[in-house]
Amino acid sequence: ILLLIRNPKDVATSFYHFSNGLATLPSYETWDDFFRDFMTKKVVWGCYFEYLSEWNKYADQENIMTITYEEVKENKKIKLPYFQEVFLSFEGGVSDWKNLFSEDQNEKMDKAFEEHIAGTKLGKKLKYDLYCK
Repeated sequence: ILLLIRNPKDVATSFYHFSNGLATLPSYETWDDFFRDFMTKKVVWGCYFEYLSEWNKYADQENIMTITYEEVKENKKIKLPYFQEVFLSFEGGVSDWKNLFSEDQNEKMDKAFEEHIAGTKLGKKLKYDLYCK
């Protein structure tokens, strides 16, 4: 099993753009509306922090390979052509969240990360201080 994870700030940013471009998903008038729903578990796919917490239980199993979006974007040695074409072809990049987050939203996300994911194996793998500070 290949588990692809991404820092939660860029997940929120990407999902905001994705949901506004797909007619079958709820669209949002503003980033602030989306951020509120993302942080209160009201987006279609649920809470990303709970998702990571659940996967963290299995992260040490030998049949699970965890890789981050940031690793794939930055490491040219990772040769997954189909994967890169399908999942990494969008315009957004690493740390694109800086274009949307207010200072208050940034602080709320940092707090949620600390409460739910920091200190876990997947939390460490995300390199939150590097990509989200």
